[in-house]
Amino acid sequence: MILYYAHSVRKYGTPQETKELKSIRRQFGNAEIINPRSVGSKVMKDYLDIVDTVDIVVFSEYYGYIGKGVYEEVMFALNRNIPLFLLRWGKFYKNFDVVRYGDNWAVYYAKVELKNGKTL
Repeated sequence: MILYYAHSVRKYGTPQETKELKSIRRQFGNAEIINPRSVGSKVMKDYLDIVDTVDIVVFSEYYGYIGKGVYEEVMFALNRNIPLFLLRWGKFYKNFDVVRYGDNWAVYYAKVELKNGKTL
C-alpha cells in the first residue's frame, strides 16, 4: 500500500511532522509513505501526478486550516475516489467536508468540518 501524506510546508522538518508521521505509521502499519517534503518540486502538477498513483491520502491541517496546495491535493484525491483521511490530533477521520475559506493560499485557504466525528 502506498500512502501520500499531504501537509503544510510550514510543518516540514518540525516535531509536529515527526509526530504525525508516527501516527500514520501506527495506523497504517507498513505502508510506503510518500512525504512531499522529499519530492522537492515547485510545480503542483508533480504532486498531483504522485497523488494519482497512491492507494490512500492522509492530510493534516495547520492551525485549523489547509493551504491551497493541500486543498488541491485533497480535492484531486476526492475527485479520483482515492481514500482520504484527515489526521487531527492523532486521530483519523474519513467523514468530513472541505470548505473553501478564503484567498490566502499560504495557510488559510480552506477548513475541514467533520460530519459526524467518527474516527477510523
